[in-house]
Formats: sequence, C-alpha cells, structure tokens
Amino acid sequence: MKKIVASLAACIAAGALHCGKIAPDIAVGDPSDARFQYVLGKIENDMSRYGVPGAAIAIVENGELAFAAGLGTKKRGTFDPVDAATLFRADSLSKMVLAATAMKLVEEGRLDLAQPITAYVPFTLEPPYDPSTISVFDLLTHTSGIPDISVNTTQCPTGQGQMAAWFQQNGSQPLWAPPGAVWNYSNQGYGVAGWILETVSGERYEDAVAERVFGPANMSTATYDVEGVVASSPDYALGHTKTQTLEPDFYDCAVTRPPGGVLASVLDYAHFAETLFANAQNAGGAMLDPSSISSMETGQVDTDELPGGQERYGFGLEAIDGYKGVHVVMHTGSDDAYHSIFLSVPDQKFAVIVFYNSGVRSPETVAKDALDEFLNLRDIPAPSYATDPSTWGKYAGSYFDPNNFGLVTVTFDGAHLAADSPYTGSVALTQVAGDEFAASVQGNTLDVTFYPDSSANPPTPAKWFVTRAGVGERQSP
Repeated sequence: MKKIVASLAACIAAGALHCGKIAPDIAVGDPSDARFQYVLGKIENDMSRYGVPGAAIAIVENGELAFAAGLGTKKRGTFDPVDAATLFRADSLSKMVLAATAMKLVEEGRLDLAQPITAYVPFTLEPPYDPSTISVFDLLTHTSGIPDISVNTTQCPTGQGQMAAWFQQNGSQPLWAPPGAVWNYSNQGYGVAGWILETVSGERYEDAVAERVFGPANMSTATYDVEGVVASSPDYALGHTKTQTLEPDFYDCAVTRPPGGVLASVLDYAHFAETLFANAQNAGGAMLDPSSISSMETGQVDTDELPGGQERYGFGLEAIDGYKGVHVVMHTGSDDAYHSIFLSVPDQKFAVIVFYNSGVRSPETVAKDALDEFLNLRDIPAPSYATDPSTWGKYAGSYFDPNNFGLVTVTFDGAHLAADSPYTGSVALTQVAGDEFAASVQGNTLDVTFYPDSSANPPTPAKWFVTRAGVGERQSP
C-alpha cells in the first residue's frame, strides 16, 4: 500500500490529469472477476484519454448488486479517492425518478396521465396555443411541444417548493410544435411535471420523491439538497469542464430539480434497478406495481432517432430494440461538468450505472462494453443505424420556425445534405443515425431530427425540422 500511495503522490505532484486506479474504500464484489476487470480497464482508458478525474460504476446481475467500485479522484490534482458511495450529479437520470414518482401517484389515484396539465396547475401558453391541449402523458414522453429552454439559475429560486413561483414569474411560454406532433426532449416539460407532482401530492416535490422512491428503493444517500451536501459532506465528486472545477451546486434551481437535480451514488441507482426488477414480478412491491414499471420501460412514442422505430421513449426511460438481440432500457445524463448513464436489460435483470465527474466524455460506450461483456454479446456485431444516402432527398425542402430559426432551407445534392438559416448560416448535415443528423454551429454540435407527420396514413416523411434549439414545420416539398 505504501508503494501505491507514493506512486500516486508523485503522479499528482507532477500535475497529471489522471493518476491511475485508486483502490476504493467501499467496493462490492470480487475485484479480480475478469469481466469486471475488463470494464474497469475501459473506464481507465476513458479517464486517461479524456482527462476524466474520477468515475464510479455499479453492476446489477441477476437482479442483485454484484459489483461496484470507484476510480480516480473527486477533484483533479488531489489525493481524495472516489469510491462506490461517492455522490455525483445524476443529471437527467433524475427523470426516471420523477417518472416513478408519477406512476406511484397514478396508483394512489391522485394523478391521471390522460388529463390536461391545466387540470392540475395554472400553466399558460403564448397565443395561439391552448395549454389544455397538453396532457401529463405528453410531458412524460417529451411530446408536449414545450421548448427545452435554458434556465438562468442565478435568478431562480433555490428553496424547496418554489416551482409555482418560478412559472408565475416567467409568464406565458411559447410552444414549438403542437402537442403530440413531435418528440423533442424538454427539460422544462419535466419541470412542469414536477410542479404537477408537487401539487397533486400536497407536498414539496423533494418530499414526495423521498417518500415514494428514495425510501422504498433504498436510495439512502440520494438527495436534491446539493447545497446541504456541499456544506456538510466531504464524500462528493466535484465536476470538471475542460478548464474549470465546479461544486455540484453550481447548477441548482427549484424548477431544474425534477428534470436533473438528483445528487446520488452509483449504489443508489443500483438499488433503484434492484427495486424495479423485484417489483416488476410482484404486485404490491415496495415502490411500484408491475404495470407501472412496464409503462415506464415500454416505448410509448417514437423518437425517430434510430431507423425503423428502434428507439422509443417511455416514461423517464428510453427503450431500444435491436441492440445485439436484447431489449435495452436506458437514460443518459449530462451537464457542463458531469456525465452519467443508467442502462438496463429488464428481461435478464441486468443493469450498469456509470458516473463521470467530467463534462468532456460520456460513459455510454463503457456501459455498452459492460453489457456486452456480462451478457456475452461482445462477438455479436453492433447494429448499423446508417441509411442509404440516396434516400435523403425526402428531407430537402423549406421549414419555417417562427421562434428561432426563421426559414430553414435544406438541400440535397445526391450524396450530401446541407441546411441554411439566419440562425445557423449554411452548414453541412452529417448523419448520426436514421433520421437524425448533426451540424456544427458556432463551434457547437446541433442535433437535427427530420420528424415525419405521424398523423398521416402512411406517415409523411420529414414534416418537421426538430432540434433542441427550435422546431421548423415544412413549407414546401
């Protein structure tokens, strides 16, 4: 042990970004297991290549927590090791917690997903849209049309129970597309959902979640009180951008907690997975009934991001079919300084949770490496989500966004797509998968999904130009 400590101290003194694996104080399972060692090696490669200071991983196998460990440090350049109990920002993994709370309130008879949101809260929209046309279902599936706007957290109330005050202060909201027309990820939509859950439960949102999810799922260290953790607990990982080190409370606001405010360890989310697996087979389980879990994990709407409807969104979880022959349920989370992933195969009671205290690299590849290794899928070729460029002519045309983009003109030269608008300028569109493309705009990547008119029979291709910065409707062929 003295040799390890001396080596790490020398590495840190030299100013290295990553100083190798640090033996955790809290670990689960046999660290010599070849499968787990393989996955830890993949994490170490990420840490070394991308400068990720610290990481934590938990694996649930056959319905029970089997392995967990921490690697690296909580803060770059220090000798303060991450272990399996270290708290990270879970970011959008918070959405599955919200969805589970919502489904419990449905079971209690307090919430109806088919009801308009105005049956529960006085949410208002700018003309010409009527907020009563948005259902709770639309919020949970990201089909409400409510934009994914950024929240200025420096001017946002951080006290608990203040979501109603935020929405009142910010007034009527725009709508980027008619409710149900497109799938478009919206943190603000989940903020409205949190406001509704607070209202129907009669409790502060944080208390409603603690009672219905954190407690029953044994998520004993999960919390929304990031300020309290920073003030009192040394066992949390600081976040890292390319140039900054940030406390986990750098991004905190009443309205952003429902979509992304959970602070937790990988052990907390491993226990969440264990509870889902156990409750899925036994009515009257600790947290949810099987039908509620099925609703969360079953794809409710097509994201149109993978070809052939292979990716659908449930409630707080993405459902992916066709990945090496298994049905995968997952969600990722990210902000400027943290990344997270929850990946599960319910049929085999397997789950992997990975947290990084860096905003530079996603652990999604590592999570899929773990899935491949533990379920013996490594030798099966990964599916291709590319489509033939000769079919891309269906995307060409004009799309109008009255809020942000203005008129978007998409052109196709027989092999390549390009888009031009006052917002983006002229940019090339590179395929990501299926109907999803990416453009480089002012040094940032903008994902673009050409969404069909799903109400037509058969569906009309490419009626909508969908991004998290704005949505345009087709004006011409």
